[in-house]
Amino acid sequence: MTTDETPLTPEDRARLGASGVPVVLSDGDTWLLADGGLCNELDDLRDRIDDECRLTGQVDMLDIANVAFRLLNVNYDLSDYEASQLIVGAKHEALSKAVMEALYGPEHPRRTYTSWAAAAMVANGIDPGAVPSSLRPHVLAQLEAMGRCIKRSEYIESAEAARRFAAKRARVRPAIETPTPEA
Repeated sequence: MTTDETPLTPEDRARLGASGVPVVLSDGDTWLLADGGLCNELDDLRDRIDDECRLTGQVDMLDIANVAFRLLNVNYDLSDYEASQLIVGAKHEALSKAVMEALYGPEHPRRTYTSWAAAAMVANGIDPGAVPSSLRPHVLAQLEAMGRCIKRSEYIESAEAARRFAAKRARVRPAIETPTPEA
């Protein structure tokens, strides 16, 4: 425990604003690994994990534990010993999955209008929060017209689902029987 004898629970040790990817650690509680973002501190580990995963299809659990240790300490007031004990006893698969999501984002992110609009603006150096909602459709239309972002209809899951539904519906039209005139 830390010097103030605070109980070792996520609720008691959370730093203000703690958020991130949930993971059950060795104590059976759910803790949050902070978003790994693209920060210089994790670049070497992120690159090594990515290389290893692509080359061998596996990850080194020492690298996973190292990242988990750093991301856990962003969100919680823990001693090195406490953080290590929480991580060492965690289930490898759950810990790996949570670390990978914290470093690279969700494995299958939802492709929504909001994620498309934000990504389109950020990729073009525009702060989405600085664009008034009255101008947002115009900014996005300009980016699409200039080929500076993926077309909304090709990115958003609901648009993709609507296209598939329309195509399926066009192939499976019920036959309409026309009454024949009686002679």
